Amino acid sequence: MSLGDEIGLIANCETFSNLEILAISSHKLGNAGLSDIFNSPFLKKLKTLTLSNNEFNNFGIASLGTFNLCNLSELTLDFEHVKTEDIQLMCRNQLFSNLRKLVLKIWIQEQDFSNILTNSVWVNLKELEFSCYRIEDRDKVLNIKCTLQLEKLKIHASNLEVCRALVNNKTISRSLKYLDVGGINGYHDNPKDKRNVAEIKASIETFIFMFNDFVF
Repeated sequence: MSLGDEIGLIANCETFSNLEILAISSHKLGNAGLSDIFNSPFLKKLKTLTLSNNEFNNFGIASLGTFNLCNLSELTLDFEHVKTEDIQLMCRNQLFSNLRKLVLKIWIQEQDFSNILTNSVWVNLKELEFSCYRIEDRDKVLNIKCTLQLEKLKIHASNLEVCRALVNNKTISRSLKYLDVGGINGYHDNPKDKRNVAEIKASIETFIFMFNDFVF
């Protein structure tokens, strides 16, 4: 059964006033239902929100102008329709200033990635995961002026040069302890590439990448 926008019945029910974790997956949640969640007077203790495969397209607007979910510390958006405009509004929204973990399993643009790393609102964010975005340009990574104090970053990087750029940009790596870049291209079992990997691992407590199904 799909709840759709009837999720508002939960959002406006005092029975759920102690709810700390809420996951809504494949329930055809629309714009009205999403607004009900963010404006709920009974979900103020909510700490973890996971939204997956629903139908809303107004995340930025729905979450704007309300602080009922100000205790939210973990947010996952999985296969949702989130636009660049939504990302921009999120980055300026004080509602998300207490976020410690953000997981984006959605398609984003290069500008979205930059907006997230350079916003000054998410001062408490420590864990950031991108599942559907791959960094291709080493120089653009080096030019990012990251304002976040990240400890854990999961993102797809195209090659070792991009990985090195993530580490060499100290605004990104200054507090980074864990870096997972997924599968990369062009890794060779030669002294140069081994040296590059060694340099990265010397800078980060945990560095993970895959090549030809092998995890390094």
